[in-house]
Amino acid sequence: MPVPVVRPARERDLAGLAAIEDSGVAVFEEALGDLSGSALVAPSPSGHERAADGFVLVAGDPPVGFAHVVFREGHAHLEQLSVLPEHGRSGIGTALLEAVCDRLSVLGHGQVTLTTYADLPWNAPFYARRGFEEVPADEPRTPHQAAVLAH
Repeated sequence: MPVPVVRPARERDLAGLAAIEDSGVAVFEEALGDLSGSALVAPSPSGHERAADGFVLVAGDPPVGFAHVVFREGHAHLEQLSVLPEHGRSGIGTALLEAVCDRLSVLGHGQVTLTTYADLPWNAPFYARRGFEEVPADEPRTPHQAAVLAH
Protein backbone atom coordinates (compact mmCIF):
# COMPACT_ATOMS: atom_id res chain seq x y z
CA MET A 1 0.00 0.00 0.00
CA PRO A 2 1.48 3.42 -0.90
CA VAL A 3 2.24 5.88 1.89
CA PRO A 4 -0.46 8.56 2.08
CA VAL A 5 0.40 12.11 1.11
CA VAL A 6 1.66 14.25 4.00
CA ARG A 7 0.23 17.75 4.06
CA PRO A 8 -0.63 20.58 6.46
CA ALA A 9 -3.72 19.83 8.53
CA ARG A 10 -6.95 21.42 7.37
CA GLU A 11 -9.80 22.51 9.60
CA ARG A 12 -11.78 19.38 8.69
CA ASP A 13 -8.87 17.14 9.85
CA LEU A 14 -8.59 18.55 13.36
CA ALA A 15 -11.56 16.79 14.97
CA GLY A 16 -10.02 13.35 14.41
CA LEU A 17 -6.49 13.95 15.69
CA ALA A 18 -7.11 13.14 19.37
CA ALA A 19 -8.62 9.78 18.37
CA ILE A 20 -5.50 8.95 16.34
CA GLU A 21 -3.31 9.71 19.35
CA ASP A 22 -5.60 7.84 21.77
CA SER A 23 -5.62 4.77 19.53
CA GLY A 24 -2.05 4.03 20.57
CA VAL A 25 -2.81 3.62 24.28
CA ALA A 26 -3.56 -0.10 23.90
CA VAL A 27 -0.17 -0.65 22.24
CA PHE A 28 1.57 1.10 25.14
CA GLU A 29 -0.45 -0.86 27.70
CA GLU A 30 0.52 -4.10 26.00
CA ALA A 31 4.19 -3.18 26.37
CA LEU A 32 4.14 -1.38 29.72
CA GLY A 33 1.20 -2.85 31.62
CA ASP A 34 -1.49 -0.91 33.44
CA LEU A 35 -1.18 2.79 32.68
CA SER A 36 -3.88 4.08 35.03
CA GLY A 37 -2.98 7.59 36.10
CA SER A 38 -0.20 7.86 33.51
CA ALA A 39 0.22 10.83 31.19
CA LEU A 40 -0.24 8.33 28.36
CA VAL A 41 -3.91 7.84 29.22
CA ALA A 42 -4.69 11.48 29.96
CA PRO A 43 -7.10 12.99 27.47
CA SER A 44 -5.20 13.96 24.33
CA PRO A 45 -5.27 17.59 23.26
CA SER A 46 -7.80 18.31 20.57
CA GLY A 47 -6.66 18.95 17.04
CA HIS A 48 -7.80 22.54 17.45
CA GLU A 49 -5.60 22.96 20.52
CA ARG A 50 -2.66 21.50 18.61
CA ALA A 51 -3.23 23.67 15.52
CA ALA A 52 -3.27 26.81 17.70
CA ASP A 53 0.32 26.17 18.79
CA GLY A 54 3.00 25.48 16.18
CA PHE A 55 2.01 23.43 13.16
CA VAL A 56 0.34 20.12 12.40
CA LEU A 57 1.00 17.86 9.43
CA VAL A 58 -1.26 14.92 8.58
CA ALA A 59 -0.89 11.80 6.46
CA GLY A 60 -3.90 10.73 4.44
CA ASP A 61 -7.37 12.06 3.78
CA PRO A 62 -8.93 11.39 6.19
CA PRO A 63 -5.77 11.41 8.31
CA VAL A 64 -4.32 8.13 9.57
CA GLY A 65 -1.39 9.87 11.27
CA PHE A 66 -0.18 13.29 12.30
CA ALA A 67 2.82 15.22 13.58
CA HIS A 68 2.64 18.29 15.81
CA VAL A 69 5.59 20.68 16.19
CA VAL A 70 5.80 23.51 18.71
CA PHE A 71 8.33 26.31 19.01
CA ARG A 72 9.75 27.05 22.45
CA GLU A 73 12.66 29.24 23.48
CA GLY A 74 13.89 29.41 19.89
CA HIS A 75 13.79 25.64 19.44
CA ALA A 76 11.54 23.39 17.37
CA HIS A 77 10.13 20.44 19.33
CA LEU A 78 8.23 17.48 17.90
CA GLU A 79 5.45 17.41 20.45
CA GLN A 80 3.62 14.39 19.04
CA LEU A 81 3.85 11.91 16.21
CA SER A 82 0.98 9.41 16.05
CA VAL A 83 -0.17 6.84 13.51
CA LEU A 84 -3.23 4.62 13.81
CA PRO A 85 -1.97 1.18 14.92
CA GLU A 86 -3.56 -0.56 11.95
CA HIS A 87 -1.42 1.68 9.69
CA GLY A 88 1.79 1.24 11.68
CA ARG A 89 5.01 -0.07 10.20
CA SER A 90 4.00 1.10 6.74
CA GLY A 91 6.24 4.16 6.34
CA ILE A 92 3.72 6.75 7.52
CA GLY A 93 5.70 7.74 10.62
CA THR A 94 8.84 8.10 8.54
CA ALA A 95 7.02 10.20 5.95
CA LEU A 96 5.64 12.47 8.68
CA LEU A 97 9.05 12.84 10.33
CA GLU A 98 10.74 13.65 7.01
CA ALA A 99 8.05 16.22 6.21
CA VAL A 100 8.52 17.82 9.64
CA CYS A 101 12.29 18.05 9.10
CA ASP A 102 11.83 19.44 5.58
CA ARG A 103 9.41 22.11 6.78
CA LEU A 104 11.64 23.06 9.70
CA SER A 105 14.62 23.37 7.36
CA VAL A 106 12.68 25.79 5.16
CA LEU A 107 11.78 27.75 8.32
CA GLY A 108 15.48 27.99 9.24
CA HIS A 109 15.62 25.36 11.97
CA GLY A 110 18.57 23.01 11.68
CA GLN A 111 17.46 20.88 14.62
CA VAL A 112 14.33 19.47 16.18
CA THR A 113 14.06 17.92 19.62
CA LEU A 114 11.63 15.30 20.85
CA THR A 115 11.08 13.08 23.84
CA THR A 116 10.22 9.41 23.60
CA TYR A 117 10.14 6.22 25.62
CA ALA A 118 13.67 4.90 25.10
CA ASP A 119 12.95 1.33 26.18
CA LEU A 120 10.17 0.66 23.68
CA PRO A 121 11.39 -0.98 20.47
CA TRP A 122 9.23 1.14 18.20
CA ASN A 123 10.23 4.49 19.74
CA ALA A 124 13.88 5.33 20.36
CA PRO A 125 15.23 2.93 17.70
CA PHE A 126 12.85 4.45 15.13
CA TYR A 127 14.27 7.91 15.76
CA ALA A 128 17.88 6.69 16.01
CA ARG A 129 17.62 5.08 12.57
CA ARG A 130 16.65 8.50 11.26
CA GLY A 131 19.62 10.34 12.75
CA PHE A 132 18.27 11.43 16.13
CA GLU A 133 20.65 11.15 19.06
CA GLU A 134 19.97 10.85 22.75
CA VAL A 135 20.94 13.97 24.66
CA PRO A 136 23.20 13.12 27.62
CA ALA A 137 21.47 13.45 30.98
CA ASP A 138 23.99 16.05 32.18
CA GLU A 139 23.52 18.35 29.18
CA PRO A 140 21.67 21.57 30.03
CA ARG A 141 17.99 21.69 29.09
CA THR A 142 15.81 24.62 28.20
CA PRO A 143 12.93 25.24 30.64
CA HIS A 144 10.51 23.69 28.11
CA GLN A 145 12.66 20.58 27.69
CA ALA A 146 12.96 20.17 31.47
CA ALA A 147 9.17 20.50 31.86
CA VAL A 148 8.51 17.90 29.14
CA LEU A 149 10.94 15.46 30.75
CA ALA A 150 9.40 16.03 34.19
CA HIS A 151 5.93 15.35 32.78
